[in-house]
Amino acid sequence: MLVYIPSFLISIFSAYFAGFFKNKYDFDKKNKKYLVYFILLIFAIFLALFIPSAFRYGIAYDYFYTDDRVLNEIRNGVEGTGFNEVFVTLLAKLIVNLNLTNQAYFILLSFITVVSFLVGIFINKKNEFLLPTVILIFYGLYINTLNQVRSGVGISLGILAFSIIYNFKNKWTIVLAYLLCAIGTLFHYSEFINFVIITLYLLINKFNNKLNNKVLLTILICLIAVTPFLFIILKYTIDYIPILKNYSYYFSPNGDVTFSVLAQSFGTLFLFAIPFINAIFYLRHFTETNDGMLKFSGIIIFINFIFMIIGFMANSTQLADRTKSMFYLCDLFIVPCLYKNIENKTEKYIYLIVVLITMFIFLLVILFTSGAYPYRSIFFKGIYIY
Repeated sequence: MLVYIPSFLISIFSAYFAGFFKNKYDFDKKNKKYLVYFILLIFAIFLALFIPSAFRYGIAYDYFYTDDRVLNEIRNGVEGTGFNEVFVTLLAKLIVNLNLTNQAYFILLSFITVVSFLVGIFINKKNEFLLPTVILIFYGLYINTLNQVRSGVGISLGILAFSIIYNFKNKWTIVLAYLLCAIGTLFHYSEFINFVIITLYLLINKFNNKLNNKVLLTILICLIAVTPFLFIILKYTIDYIPILKNYSYYFSPNGDVTFSVLAQSFGTLFLFAIPFINAIFYLRHFTETNDGMLKFSGIIIFINFIFMIIGFMANSTQLADRTKSMFYLCDLFIVPCLYKNIENKTEKYIYLIVVLITMFIFLLVILFTSGAYPYRSIFFKGIYIY
């Protein structure tokens, strides 16, 4: 923890003071120094998150199992070697052809990921920086990018795309957001979901006055009820769907045999703990809301249960984790939205405390099960930092 704890504390305290300066001072000529402080604080967060990510060595299972292995095979001229994503394969080949070390791959992807996360958080027009930063860290979004490297890039670009639309609503920002989604898909095909999420958000806001939230929730509950049947259909057709067939092994009964059936069931439940908490407070306070963002939040919250059922039926925490991570970008916005709109102060703070405690437990579980702990750096490969 000698690497992660300082990194996380620097990020959280810097986010707090960045919000403090932005809320208290106008960054005009008179208070120009506070703009400098603000920029330095964001840069401090960037360094705190980028350095451990970019210069790690053998951290998390995907480091050697996929990314480093594929790079080495390309370097050794193994025929047919590459990632599922053509763009990443071309990027890897470029790194090899330029005679760069494999670490250049991790440095580049870490840079894109961390920058996208931070820009997505700090373009918030209401200067709400602290809670999204805490969620980024506590909910394991950042730590997961050490393991799910390519999808981590896609998730971070999805967060940036959604943040742009959420804070700046005009046709040019919509074009930019969709462009970022397209780039995210190049890094991991599953991040096509970002297109769906952003389109859903735009449609809800466009037709908000015509959408009854109780009707939306009823439709979602019906979809959850028929999910087992949809799963069976998908299981036997996934090999014929080009964008999904590379992930068909997740549906195999032998695709995840690390843990017992009972352990995997508990694992799946735990993965969806935050949607469960969100659903409880959402049903208590927002079933009749007319707010577009709250309607969108409700849809995303209950869609999570569709993926939870799929994880149960496949008996695979791996599949549940992969499907849950497809909606990670939403949690960075949904939790602050619910927290801000719960009117009862007692329930508001109960909600926040329960969510953050659950997320913190989630962070610890990811750290100790993903291979991200203990930490190793390319500068000291033989030293494990606990």
